[in-house]
Amino acid sequence: MELNNLQIGYCQEKGTNYLSGPINMRFQPGQLIGIVGVNGVGKSTLLRTLSGIQPPLAGELTINGAQVTRWNAKKWAHQVALVTAKHETPPVMTVWEIASMGRYPHLNWWGTMTKTDQQIVRQVLEDLGLSPWADQAAEQRSDGQKQLIHLARAIIQETPHLLLDEPTTHLDVHHSFQLWKWLKSIAVEQNKTIVLTTHDIEKALDLCDQILVMQPEKSSWGTPEELIERGVFNQLFDPNLVSFNQQTRQFKMP
Repeated sequence: MELNNLQIGYCQEKGTNYLSGPINMRFQPGQLIGIVGVNGVGKSTLLRTLSGIQPPLAGELTINGAQVTRWNAKKWAHQVALVTAKHETPPVMTVWEIASMGRYPHLNWWGTMTKTDQQIVRQVLEDLGLSPWADQAAEQRSDGQKQLIHLARAIIQETPHLLLDEPTTHLDVHHSFQLWKWLKSIAVEQNKTIVLTTHDIEKALDLCDQILVMQPEKSSWGTPEELIERGVFNQLFDPNLVSFNQQTRQFKMP
């Protein structure tokens, strides 16, 4: 997946609302990519654009060198899976049924799941600790568990690109650390490109291979070490409120 001078935002009655400066970057397979920035800079909008839900305002998005402007929903479903920060959990569906939705792009005309499809669903639910509630209503689970259910659905979709909007929202510290570690291992072992937005910049600095720091005028892209050396994080927030220590790689009050 490659972005060339990509600009995101919305077309409104009062004019075009650009949320960030032009973005130039290339996602590599087998990497965990972090997207960080202040609220309202367009992190979620960028993920929707990368998933084909929302068109870019300018620039170019290509996947495997191919233009995506004329892709249909099925083509997108085989390449990109998205988990938004806000999602509906139908009250009548079980954990298994929601997770199984990830197999739909791979099913035959009758929508029949094979034993292989079922095993994929079963394994992911087990990996995420959701197996005990597979036959129970998803709506009855906690917010953190619902987050994991929708994550399971995206992983079960088996796409080369996985886009996650604040995946650790509602998770406690233990499960948050567990999820970060698991996503890192999936990216490496399954050669996936996993792109996630997060407010946990310190965790992104520890585990992400590349980070996109989104800012209104100019976005910065590189490895954590490159971005730290360039002083990008020193300029991200109001220095009167938050400062960044390059040695400890931590934010603190000045």
